[in-house]
Amino acid sequence: ISLPQEYAEPRSFDACLRFFYRREEPSSSAGAEHLARTLGAATALGVDELPDLVFAQLSPLVTVDNVVRIITIADFHGVTPLLELCAKICGERMSSEQFKNMILTLTADCERSIKSGLADADADADADGAAQQTTAPAVPVPNLVLRLLYARHISPLAAAVRYNLLSVVRCLLSGIAGMGLNGGRDDGPGDLLGRADSQGARPLELALRLGHDDLVEPLVAAGDAVVANQKMSPSRSGKRRSSNGSFKTRGGTRADHFKEEHPGEQSMLHLAAASGNAHHCRVLLDAGADVNAVNSVGRSPLHLATLSGDLASMRLLLERA
Repeated sequence: ISLPQEYAEPRSFDACLRFFYRREEPSSSAGAEHLARTLGAATALGVDELPDLVFAQLSPLVTVDNVVRIITIADFHGVTPLLELCAKICGERMSSEQFKNMILTLTADCERSIKSGLADADADADADGAAQQTTAPAVPVPNLVLRLLYARHISPLAAAVRYNLLSVVRCLLSGIAGMGLNGGRDDGPGDLLGRADSQGARPLELALRLGHDDLVEPLVAAGDAVVANQKMSPSRSGKRRSSNGSFKTRGGTRADHFKEEHPGEQSMLHLAAASGNAHHCRVLLDAGADVNAVNSVGRSPLHLATLSGDLASMRLLLERA
């Protein structure tokens, strides 16, 4: 586009932005978004003091109701002060359900992509008659998602597991996702795997308890024997029984009764065995989990597998014992 010579002057850009800055009533929701876009353009052009002026007027207008739209604009333009302000609001003022829905929306494309890749890889393996483990292609996770998780949760990896986000779990475990968001330090996989959430649960325990099967293998693979032999955290909830009065839930991972009776004494293998999940037992054993570990009352994983009634888990643990 060919512009008259006077429009090439920085002060002309400044005047133009000031004109757009005044177009909307700043106190309205549309005005707040308009200010955010003006701030992004002013920051990119670096014109005079306009970025500071706009940020000062925009800051008090950012609320829980408009923060998702504002932070998206700030992320697009790379306006760091506005990103930090919005992340703080999301972390401190949003309800748990609002925050979860926001993260799920921001990661929807990543999750569809990575799970589609896994399904295609599994189909190819079945066609070749191979039962080998497949690895999903790398999927970019927006840095905005990581910034928000660090702003809200003391354990971003545990939060990603609770939300069942395979793409975010893989990103965090890759060791390149921290961006110094934890007090200026980059977290390694070991730091993330060992950090419990506000309820005292670590990522692998959550994946096993919640039945998020796709997350168990990458979590175990990133931590090997150290993570495979982690102890369960003390429970903070009452016992739960299934409709038929037993503690086992088919296809899931409900072994909370053992944890509640003997908090901190159950290993990850105890949990998988009590849940009757032979696949999880195999993954943990292959990573170096102690098949003969006993809890405070002398029960081994095999004891718990027997109580669960799962024959596949019993056979596997007998073979490895």
